[in-house]
Amino acid sequence: MWESKVMSEWEQSRALRQAEIDFLVRAGVPHLALSRDPGAYGFTVMVDGVVFDGPRFEFARNLPAPDGAVNALIFVARDQAGDVIDLVAARLADNQIGSHFGRVCLLGQQHLWAPRLSGDALNVHADVLGFMRDDRHGVVVVDAERARWLLADAGRLRVENERQCRELRSDLRLREPHIEVAAGATYQQVAA
Repeated sequence: MWESKVMSEWEQSRALRQAEIDFLVRAGVPHLALSRDPGAYGFTVMVDGVVFDGPRFEFARNLPAPDGAVNALIFVARDQAGDVIDLVAARLADNQIGSHFGRVCLLGQQHLWAPRLSGDALNVHADVLGFMRDDRHGVVVVDAERARWLLADAGRLRVENERQCRELRSDLRLREPHIEVAAGATYQQVAA
């Protein structure tokens, strides 16, 4: 069911133009990373107009008044088992990223449980360009709130620098929930 919805939207996006390919290759992205994802599934990186809304996006073509629409790279996204379940849009200029259906919280989520033959740590890229330079291996956080639960079980994580390490630690930290006392009970604030 999800694969047909995903592929229907993806097929409406356009292929990369030569100038976009040249830019990405000059930025260090291997040619094959543009035309297939790991496992040789053949999901080419596409481009489309999108409107970002937090960790989600909508295609501009599906909106009556697409205010704030920008062009973004479109990736077919898979779950931990490798099944196609979502699309991820990424804008390199400002590192905006979001999922279309909200079914993935990591781009590269299929790498969570995959054997790590090149080392024992999962690469967590700070941005999509780093992910593409790594031939689309590792992951990029799309929705930190949901990703923390998957990354907590992913084993060792590898980041690109100290700043990203601090940011990822902060993103993965559980926030204390807002707790209310039931009506009619005595209200007290309890220090943690």
